[in-house]
Amino acid sequence: VVHCSAGIGRSGTFCLVDTCLLLMDKRKDPSSVDVKQVLLEMRKYRMGLIQTADQLRFSYLAVIEGAKFIMGDASVQEQWKELSNEDLEPPPEHTPPPPRPPKRTSEMHNGRVPEHPESFPRQQAAEGEGGSAEQ
Repeated sequence: VVHCSAGIGRSGTFCLVDTCLLLMDKRKDPSSVDVKQVLLEMRKYRMGLIQTADQLRFSYLAVIEGAKFIMGDASVQEQWKELSNEDLEPPPEHTPPPPRPPKRTSEMHNGRVPEHPESFPRQQAAEGEGGSAEQ
């Protein structure tokens, strides 16, 4: 599953490319797929799909590369085969986990321990139930 925060930028880019390539493969004719029309149709169901010029450019480039593969371009198929083989290589023996983050304390405020902690209000347990912080 691929998803970004709003589901229209990076996710939309992936969806547009995937949809276009599926249509091309199904129809066996890449020239029958109008990327712009596919995007406009998808935007009827998900407004704002593809947010930036870079995302649109990437979509077109990815669709072009995918179309070459579908059409049987041997050089592209060889590149894809090589890339796929990279996934089959065994992972490194053992990589240590990253260091643990520093322990949080209740005295910390915005990542720092204040010089005068008594000047900050204490949170009450009822705050999450509609109450407010005591000052």
